[in-house]
Amino acid sequence: MSERRKRPRKRTGAYVAVHDLNSNENIGRLIDVSAEGMKLMSSKCFEKNSTLLLQIDLPSEIDGRGQILCKASIIWCKEGNEPDFHEVGLKISDISPYNHETLEKWMTSLAFQKSLKFAPEAKLEKNR
Repeated sequence: MSERRKRPRKRTGAYVAVHDLNSNENIGRLIDVSAEGMKLMSSKCFEKNSTLLLQIDLPSEIDGRGQILCKASIIWCKEGNEPDFHEVGLKISDISPYNHETLEKWMTSLAFQKSLKFAPEAKLEKNR
């Protein structure tokens, strides 16, 4: 697969839960992120080109904000390295200026850097 990203993604290193607000379901954990897209580890494989309304739970608040909301389109889904899990590539298709600002601040903040080093590792539980 050729590299088409305009900006590099940053690995989170911490457990960052991602919820689908349409189904009110935890769909996985964030592996890496940029201002334009992200990769999740999920027990589900999603249909390519489908759109999700996401809530990303930040490991620590940024300016009093603990979550980022956005719409994202599924670009690809493939088997992950862990049994029964999938890696899911998403492109952010709609994000408010407020949430975009929070995402940018998180990626460049000390909180993001701390999440890389100090957050406890957490395993993704398979949805039953």
